[in-house]
Amino acid sequence: MVARALFTVPTFNAKQLDTIFTFSTPHQAPVLFADSHMQMFYAKVNGYWKENINDSLKDVVAVSINGGKRDKFVSDHLSSLSGIMTHRRAINVVSSSVPNVWTAADHSSIIWCEQLVDVVTTAMFKLVNGLDRSKQVHLSADEKIRMLHYYFVQNPGPDDYYAGIQGVVDVKSEHPWQLASDEHLWTFSREKVEEPRYISIPLTSDKHLNTFAAVTNQAEPSWVLACKTRKNSKKGKKSKKKMRSPEEFKKCELATNFSPKSNIFPANNGVMRKSVMLNTTDMEGYYDTLLVYVTSSSKPVDIWGQYFYDKNQQTTVTVPMACNVFNIYEIAQITDGRIFHSVVLDGLNSLSQAVKISVVTLTCQSQIKDGFGVMRLLIPNRAEISYDSSFPLHNGAETTAVFRLHSPLDDELKPEVHLWLNPSCTYSISMQASPQDVVGQVVQHYALTIPVYVLLNLMLVLFGQMKQIAKHGACLSFPEAHLSHAQPYKVLIVANLVSTLLWRVGPDVLDKLMMPFPEKYVYPVQLPGTLLSIFLYLVAYVVTLSVYFLLKLLVFIAEVIFSPCLQRSIPLYKFAVVPCLALIALRVCGTVAMAVGILFYFITVVSAKVELKNGQRSASTYNIRFTILQLWLWITLNSAPFALAWFKNTSFPHHLPNDPTVGAAILLLLAFSVDGAVGRSTTNRIGCWLVYACALASAVYGIRHMYRSTLLAGAAVVIASAGLSRDDKNAEDKSESVKKLN
Repeated sequence: MVARALFTVPTFNAKQLDTIFTFSTPHQAPVLFADSHMQMFYAKVNGYWKENINDSLKDVVAVSINGGKRDKFVSDHLSSLSGIMTHRRAINVVSSSVPNVWTAADHSSIIWCEQLVDVVTTAMFKLVNGLDRSKQVHLSADEKIRMLHYYFVQNPGPDDYYAGIQGVVDVKSEHPWQLASDEHLWTFSREKVEEPRYISIPLTSDKHLNTFAAVTNQAEPSWVLACKTRKNSKKGKKSKKKMRSPEEFKKCELATNFSPKSNIFPANNGVMRKSVMLNTTDMEGYYDTLLVYVTSSSKPVDIWGQYFYDKNQQTTVTVPMACNVFNIYEIAQITDGRIFHSVVLDGLNSLSQAVKISVVTLTCQSQIKDGFGVMRLLIPNRAEISYDSSFPLHNGAETTAVFRLHSPLDDELKPEVHLWLNPSCTYSISMQASPQDVVGQVVQHYALTIPVYVLLNLMLVLFGQMKQIAKHGACLSFPEAHLSHAQPYKVLIVANLVSTLLWRVGPDVLDKLMMPFPEKYVYPVQLPGTLLSIFLYLVAYVVTLSVYFLLKLLVFIAEVIFSPCLQRSIPLYKFAVVPCLALIALRVCGTVAMAVGILFYFITVVSAKVELKNGQRSASTYNIRFTILQLWLWITLNSAPFALAWFKNTSFPHHLPNDPTVGAAILLLLAFSVDGAVGRSTTNRIGCWLVYACALASAVYGIRHMYRSTLLAGAAVVIASAGLSRDDKNAEDKSESVKKLN
C-alpha cells in the first residue's frame, strides 16, 4: 500500500516506478477498519488509482501474490487488485497456483518462501535483461504483463521466457513421423527413446470431438505443433473422412507452436509433467495435422493424447450442505480410459463452504512408477488456486482433496475441478461435505467480527434492563435480560431492513445528511451473509454468557476478600480517578486508560455488590453496573491492538499519534462522572431506546468498521450510567420485585 500511496504524493515522479510486486497486501480494504484515518487512506489511494489508471499510471504493472489457505490474516479477495487496476496491468494470484511454487504460505513465510523467491527473482532478472541485455527495464507495459503472466500464471515449462513463447518453429525434416496409434485415445510409452520423432495426429472434422488434450513427461519447450499437410486440397471443400491415411500426408516445413498453452504440474518422484488442451473447432480450416514432438531420452517417456467432446467428459454436481456429513455422493465412474475429466461444483460460491473429493483407483494396468494423477481447482476468470497431485496406481488406493474458496464468487461463476488421469487405469470419483473445513473457513474469514457481535449482545442486554427499570422500576439480572432481550432477530433483521432502506435513499442523499453508506452494500464480499451473521451472533451469545460467569466468580472472590475495605467510602474517589485517566488517554494511549479504568470500575461493581448485600443499594444498580463492566471489558479488548502498537514504540515519544481509541476512552471515563446525573425517571424511558439505536447503528455501520462499534458501545455506557440513581441508601430492595416479574 505504501508503494501505491507514493503516486498520490504530488512531488513524486511516477516514471521512477513502473513495476510493483506485493505479498499478502490488502489492496481492497484492511482486514478491519481500525480507525477513520485508515478508511480515508484507503479511499484516497484506491480512488487515485481508479481515476488515473489510464493516464499517469498507464505504464505501471503490478503482481499481487496472496498466501492462500495458510494466510490467516489477509484473504485473497482483499489482496486482489480487481477494480483498482485493469486486468491488462495487474496479475492476481495465490502462491499455491504459481507454477513451480504450488504451495500455500502463511502471512510471514510468504516473503521468504524459497520456491516463490526463485520465481520472483527469475521474473525480475528477465524484466531487466530482456533481449538486448541492456540491464534496463525498457519493455512496454503490455510486454511486461505478458512476461509476468508467463511466470506467475501459465508457465509451459521453459525457464527462459523467450524460448517458451515461440510462435512458429521449424519442423525438422530428418526426424520421422509416426501416425498416432488410435483414432481417439493413444499412448506412447517407451523405456527410452533413441531417435527423435513426431507423432502425427490428423485433425478430426467430427463435430462431436471438439477438444484435444495431451500429457507428456518430457521437458521439450516446443512439443505441441499444428500445420497444414494436405496434398491437392481444394479451397472450400472438406474431406468427408474423420481421419486420413498415411498416404495423404506430406511433411510440413513450418508449424505453429501451441506449446505456450501448456501447463506444468507439480513434480512427483522427480518427474515433471505438463499438459495441453486445445479447442480443435477453432483450428479447422487453418490446420489439418497436430504434431507431438518426442525427443531422444535415456529415461522412460510417457506421452498420452485424446480427442473428446468437452461436455461428455464433464460432470456437474451440487455441493452438499455442511450438515450432510454422513452422505457420500458418487460423481462418476471412469472405466473407458481417458486422460481428462472435469467436475463442475455448482453452488460452491461462498467462504462458508468446503467439499471433499475422493478419487479411488479401481484397476490399473500401467507400470508407471511415479503414479501420475492431478486434481486442480480452477476458478472462472482467475488462475487455479489449489493442487493435489499423484494418484497411487495400486488397486483400491484413494486420494482425497478438500476444495474451498478464498474469496466469494458470483452465482453464475462455477468452480471446476480438473482431473488429469492415467488412461490405463479406472477410477471412481465421489464427493462429501467437509464440516470441519467449513468451520475453519468461518474462523479464518469471520472470527474477527465476533467481538463486534458480543458488543451487540451486551447493548441489547443493557437495553432490556433499562426498559424494565422504566416500566416496572426494577432491573432484570444479566442472565434474565440476556435471555429475554438479546435475540438476534431484534438487531440483525432490523439492521438488514434499515440497510435496504438507506440503500434505496441513495448515496447522494446520505452524503448531504453526512451519513455513511451501509456496510452491507459497500463491502458485500467481506461481510457474512444473513444466516452466517446469525450463527456468529449466537457464538457471541455463548461467549457473552461464559464471560458473565467468569466475571461473576471474580466479583464474588473480590467481595469476600475486600468487603471490609469497600464498606468504607473513599472521599472524592471518582473525581480523582477521572482526570488522571483522561490525562493517560490524551497523553499516552486510550487503550491504556481503558485498561486502568476497568480496574477502578471493577471496584465500583464489587462495592455495589457489598452495598446490595448490606441493603444500602438496589439490585438494579448492581445489575446495570455489572453489564457496563462487561461492555467496558470488550471495548478494551477491541482496542487492544493499539495498546500493542503503543507498547512497541515505548522507546519513542510515549504518546500514540492519531490514537483512535481516545474517543472511546473518554466516553468510558464519563461513566464515572455522569453516574446518576439525570436519574432513573427521566433517562431510562428515552435512554433504553438510545442504547438500542447504538446497537442498531453498530450492526449497520460497525461490523467492518470496528472503531464505530466501540464508540457506539461507549455512548451506550454513558447513557446507562446517567440513568442510575445517585442515592440508593433509602431505596427499596427491588430483588423481590424482579423475581415477581419473572
